[in-house]
Amino acid sequence: MSKQQTEMLVQRLDRLERETRLLKRTGVAALAAIAAVMLMGQALPSKVAKLVEAERFLVRDTAGKPRATLGLLPDGSPSLNLIDKDGNIRMAVGMKPGGSPSLNLYDKTQTNRAVLATLPDGSPALVLFDKAGETRALLGSNFPMRMHPEEIETRPASSLVLFDKDGKVTWKAP
Repeated sequence: MSKQQTEMLVQRLDRLERETRLLKRTGVAALAAIAAVMLMGQALPSKVAKLVEAERFLVRDTAGKPRATLGLLPDGSPSLNLIDKDGNIRMAVGMKPGGSPSLNLYDKTQTNRAVLATLPDGSPALVLFDKAGETRALLGSNFPMRMHPEEIETRPASSLVLFDKDGKVTWKAP
């Protein structure tokens, strides 16, 4: 072999050795980086928050429209509202100022259709409304109410009262 061929062979061998060293170093660095990321993932605290604090939460759908709110009313009582795709509140769960919980159901025009509540004395009440929002049935309500235009009456908590289209009592028990 000639001196020129030997020199070319030595140069080629040097270049291959440099490339191999570079490849080894890159591989070791990549493995070290992957191991570090894996170890850091083990050392990081859980990604789930133990506590989230806010005065109000707003849930939006994929189109960005509000679909639910959780927050406080101006009087400080809590409220959860579920909102339809048109932006109308359809259900509200909350606490009255005296601490009594209630569930209100609304139609698509946001007219109240039904209320299920616990009254301040602890007794339950269910109120059903017609399309105009007028009371048509009361179940278990023991708060004073107008039974006739001239008469206010407190019914027992176990009562059921039905009203006609003019708001007059058509049936009651007991």
